Amino acid sequence: MKNNHGVARAVRFALSTASGLMAGLAAPYVLAQQAPPPTAVVEEQTLKEVLVTGTRIAEPSIEAISPITTVDAVQLSTAGVVRVEDFLNTLPQVMYSQAQGQSQSSSGTANVNLRGLGTQRTLILIDGRRLMPGDPTVNGVGAADLNNIPIALVDRVDVLTGGASSTYGADAVAGVVNFVMNDHFEGFRIDGGAAINNHVDHESQFTSLVAEAGFPAVPSGTHWDGENKDVTAIWGSNLADGKGNVTAYIGYRQTASLSGFSRDFAHCGITNAGPGLGYICSGSGTSYPTNIFGAGTNAGAVQVSPTGTLVPSYASYNYHPWKEMQREDQRYTAGIFSHYKITDKAEAYSEFSFMNDNTPGGYAPAGAYAGVGPAVDPLTGHGDGNWTINCGTGGYGNPGMNPFLSRSEYAGLCNYAPYTSANIPANAIPYSVSANGLAQLTLGRRSVETGGRYDDYQHTSYRGLVGVRGEFASDWKYDVYGQYGTTNYRDNQQGMISYSKAQNALSVVTNPVTGQPECLANANGAGGAPGCVPWNIWQPGGVTPAALAYISVPGIMTGSTTEEVVSGYISGDLTRVGIKTPWAAKGLSVVIGAEYRQEGLVLSPDEELESGDDGGSAINGPVQPVNAAFHVYEGFTEARVPILQDVVGAESLNFETGYRYSSYSEGFNTNTYKFGLEWAPVGDVRMRVSWDRAVRAPNIQELYQAIYVGTDGSDDICAGSTPQYSLAQCERTGVTPAQYGHIFPNPATNYNGQQGGNPSLKPEASTTKSVGLVVTPAGLAGFEATIDYFDIRVSNLIGTYGFNYILDECALTGASTWCGLVHREPSTGSLWLSPAAYITDTSQNLGSEEVKGVDLGASYRVDFGRYGSISLKVTGSYESSFIVTPVPGAPSYNCAGYYGATCGYGRPDWRHRFTADWISPITGLTTGFTWRYFGGLKLDATNPDNPSYNTEAIMQSDARVPSVSYLDLHASYALSNKTVIRVGVNNVFDKDPPDMPDSQVENNAQYDILGRFIFVRVTHDF
Repeated sequence: MKNNHGVARAVRFALSTASGLMAGLAAPYVLAQQAPPPTAVVEEQTLKEVLVTGTRIAEPSIEAISPITTVDAVQLSTAGVVRVEDFLNTLPQVMYSQAQGQSQSSSGTANVNLRGLGTQRTLILIDGRRLMPGDPTVNGVGAADLNNIPIALVDRVDVLTGGASSTYGADAVAGVVNFVMNDHFEGFRIDGGAAINNHVDHESQFTSLVAEAGFPAVPSGTHWDGENKDVTAIWGSNLADGKGNVTAYIGYRQTASLSGFSRDFAHCGITNAGPGLGYICSGSGTSYPTNIFGAGTNAGAVQVSPTGTLVPSYASYNYHPWKEMQREDQRYTAGIFSHYKITDKAEAYSEFSFMNDNTPGGYAPAGAYAGVGPAVDPLTGHGDGNWTINCGTGGYGNPGMNPFLSRSEYAGLCNYAPYTSANIPANAIPYSVSANGLAQLTLGRRSVETGGRYDDYQHTSYRGLVGVRGEFASDWKYDVYGQYGTTNYRDNQQGMISYSKAQNALSVVTNPVTGQPECLANANGAGGAPGCVPWNIWQPGGVTPAALAYISVPGIMTGSTTEEVVSGYISGDLTRVGIKTPWAAKGLSVVIGAEYRQEGLVLSPDEELESGDDGGSAINGPVQPVNAAFHVYEGFTEARVPILQDVVGAESLNFETGYRYSSYSEGFNTNTYKFGLEWAPVGDVRMRVSWDRAVRAPNIQELYQAIYVGTDGSDDICAGSTPQYSLAQCERTGVTPAQYGHIFPNPATNYNGQQGGNPSLKPEASTTKSVGLVVTPAGLAGFEATIDYFDIRVSNLIGTYGFNYILDECALTGASTWCGLVHREPSTGSLWLSPAAYITDTSQNLGSEEVKGVDLGASYRVDFGRYGSISLKVTGSYESSFIVTPVPGAPSYNCAGYYGATCGYGRPDWRHRFTADWISPITGLTTGFTWRYFGGLKLDATNPDNPSYNTEAIMQSDARVPSVSYLDLHASYALSNKTVIRVGVNNVFDKDPPDMPDSQVENNAQYDILGRFIFVRVTHDF
């Protein structure tokens, strides 16, 4: 889709022109201001009207009909977090998303995931206006990047769960998170802090498992690591006797990396070895020394021994400790908010923000991976993922033989009569042997000599907007603005292996003149591989620095996302013209508006990444360039009418509704709407009910992301010596009787899926039903309680079925819908040993997801006179069901309270956050604690309705994961009216995350994976 360049230029021109005007208008007034008072924060004058999240109707004392959870600046500072997403992930309504616990699979951004419905279904707002998409890569999902939010300038965070598309547009399917900023600051403030993680290794069973697996021992003990430090300077000044304000900020944050080497429970990946067999440490088959998987049905894996002979495979590679549980990160932010009353009828406002986030990360060394070699099957003409070695003809020592091969290696890998993949001998190691002595091997060799891989994500974002708001007639107001946001992206990958160069360096002969090994492509002066240096992976210690320099390549990927918005609306109160009910003093309030939005995405990989030759990158396959955009025209309206006011049985009864029409450049149109009713029979009790229909159009990545083959699944149910499914079931998935029981499982539990976008996607739709009660009894001052039932159903869901689900359904049903997506490697039956072995799992419009439950909230503050006061607050959420229907009409299954291959890392059915604070009689001293609770989980394989159901293959210890509680302590003390110090310890008892098999615990960010967190923060006003 082409960009609308005319509109883009107009938006940018308007922003730059208006920003200059605002600066010019503000400058003389800023210079004329006297020094601000030392108390630093001066609240705005009491507003006549309030605009709440979820509506554009502003009225005095308006109450939101949709349930909203609010987090204020005090709660954020009390938690000691330097990343706003870390606090949001502790809220019961939020499921973990990308946080500190992601390394290789990270996009380098920070997101929020309401109700676990996906970050792409949560709309992020700043003061009620969109935050642009944050990442253009295949790992991203078009979600906004919370790194743009300066946490020290946040007044409050409103979390509205449920559809809000009629008010804010697409993406607000699960809800919105609205960051309300302090744009009225006066004075100068420095806010800074430092924190560190502390963990004592005490999981001795992991030390034993590492030893049993033959992995090198990982150091244990007490760790102080993962340091965080940040500082933000805020300056603000009122203008011209309160006609306006300018607030500016600049911030810096630094986070140290923390890898699995420093946490005992992350020393290896736990795998269930089977009923009665206990846990084992899993590793990668791309190992050191060189590992070769036999192609024959009776051939096992073999490996190079420490003495250079060929022996049965004995060592996989423990890549797990290399994975970073917290990425190194350095972030700079800056911005300015301004507003100024030009006349009594017009107030100009503007915002500008800048963010630069740089997050380098490391992980295990790259290598010649099994299943990704450049060899081509001569029978099919397609790549088969193998690596080729030259055995030559005429026995050991012949001129065409690789001179690095020992006699033992030659005997096991080369001593065969020629054959093809169609007639592999049962005991043969090679996949094929040609008549001229070229043997194709499914080998994996970890390049430990290069050290770990490294990638460096850099995101640089700019966001600017200008607008004018005010009154244009009695009881009528307007608000018009233009907004432009962009994120520039760069990823620099180092320590990768070029597949083509590695193959050149593996094909080696002896130079007849010098007697030295040389690359076959350069033999006899051919010069087919300039600069090639032989790579000796057949003798331990045989790799030279020159060979490493030849096969190692970098990978560079750049890109950007852009978002342009022009929006405006008028709002009116029709009371004075008589449009009201006879039983209410207040009349109808309406909003009418229109909006234009354009989003664009550019992704530009370098030649190595585009060709797929860059082995070891986060994407296991070619990365194709993307340059795409879409735009949408929208019209919207809202209305709110009091039906009853101050009558018997109804202190108030209000009805609200909203509608939005959207026309997309992709050719589809959508309608979203909402209805809400609020009834307060008395002042102490308020009941609310709402029904919303929301729509989410497919984003650019879902539409236009290039197709690639990469890691997608975690288990092949037909692999191994004792497959989980019967021969008949596995035959449905493409397994032959000869292959059954002889398919190599992937030691690292990584299986191939063909993934990517789909330009034929249609919008998904959701309905949100909510019924709630708010109690604020006058007889119990300081007490408030809420209870809200929610039911959110997303249909025509945009997503993927998942490797595991497709394979299960094929085996169980034999339906061509599923089995047609399974592509096993013909000769071996593998789903990982070749790029041609995969399950098709591209984006589709699927079935539905529906989450139901109840949110509870209560707060109470009681005064004890000279002993101070106590403030109590609890927020909890009970998820009664999370029903997944993969295909319309197909059987559904429930993931609430489950974890596993189908349900992921887990959805506790009950979570809560309880905080108690003592505001002491000592002026300025407050202390308190927070209790965070996560309910227990059951393995999804124990649920008969779940596709993973298989009670015979599980261990009893896996059947349940216990509940987890964390205790956090905090205190604050005002040293003076200018300086406040805050200290705290989160996860006081250094609790480990629960043991969960067949998963990577460092990605399970709903638990405290880093251990005890100790922080100190200081705020000083000048």
